[in-house]
Amino acid sequence: MTTSHPDQPVIDGALVRLRAASELWIDRVPPVPFGHIVTATVSGKALADVPTDELVARGVRVVGRHVPPRLGRGTVDLLVPTTLVESPTGWFQQLVSEAEQVFDLAHGPVQHVFAAEIATHLAGRAGRI
Repeated sequence: MTTSHPDQPVIDGALVRLRAASELWIDRVPPVPFGHIVTATVSGKALADVPTDELVARGVRVVGRHVPPRLGRGTVDLLVPTTLVESPTGWFQQLVSEAEQVFDLAHGPVQHVFAAEIATHLAGRAGRI
């Protein structure tokens, strides 16, 4: 685990970006192993309109819009903790096979670029959203 600045919380894992055109993006996320929650930010309101039962069944919590907002194509960013990245279940590899991009948060520059968005995910994890 690393941190990009002494005043920031320790962040680990990966930010996984899926291309998405509708709320059906959830169908491409394998169910998260029991006991884990993965947070998601979306590029537009339509992508957040996933039925609650679908989100719960997949272990995903939508915590807000991308920060800063991104124009253009629809995307969903999933914050995946290290425990799932390194899990022997193969869950992360299934998710990555659907991904457009994967950002390893062990690298300080990645954390710096996505600092505002990661803050949204962390607030969502802590129930502050």
